[in-house]
Amino acid sequence: MLFPYALFMCRFLLVQSAELLTPSELLDAFARMCRASRSRDDAWQGDGWGVAWLAPDDTWVIRKSLRPIWEEAGEFRTIPAARVFAIHARSASNERDSNNLEFNQPYLDEKYAFVFNGFLRGVTMPRRLEGKIGAQRIWNLIRAEMSTHEPADALARSVRELEAHSRQVVACNVGLINAQHLYAVSRFARNPDYYQLRWHTSDKLRMVCSEPLPGFEFNPVPLDGVTVL
Repeated sequence: MLFPYALFMCRFLLVQSAELLTPSELLDAFARMCRASRSRDDAWQGDGWGVAWLAPDDTWVIRKSLRPIWEEAGEFRTIPAARVFAIHARSASNERDSNNLEFNQPYLDEKYAFVFNGFLRGVTMPRRLEGKIGAQRIWNLIRAEMSTHEPADALARSVRELEAHSRQVVACNVGLINAQHLYAVSRFARNPDYYQLRWHTSDKLRMVCSEPLPGFEFNPVPLDGVTVL
């Protein structure tokens, strides 16, 4: 099974707050980050975006758009306060897969929101995974592992399998979030300023983001193992 590889890299942000949080300011900062990255190599996140949040009954609500995230600031004001958010700005791996809302992340199941960005070449998996694009297949790989393993172990096992069956892993960054925890894996072979995930924790806020956001102290996600916040 072959996975197409991305020419550019998506960006994502996971947020968990101790209190109800109106996300518009964080979304504004994230959108500005995505827009600013257009001037850099391998940096286009204008193929749509998605945001998912946990409603008061602990069910996921999701909103997606095919427009660049920096053109949708007005939409941010309509997203309600919540404690848990997953945000993703897409960079389609090829023109054939662009303009398709189905492919926009986050991807969801009953408990978790999943986000991914990566650049994998020559991936041939020994087992069949459902999905039309690589990100969907990776999500289904992780879900299969989570059926028999705890999330952190499932993430570690999934990434090891991807690495073992890839000709080259330039970057493989994965995030999971539920009502209790954030999970992150950051792998890359070059350009750490661009590819490395960052994490932030304070008394009231925990975040994992593709790049630091202004006003917060972020630290690099370790390259070994799975980071759990």
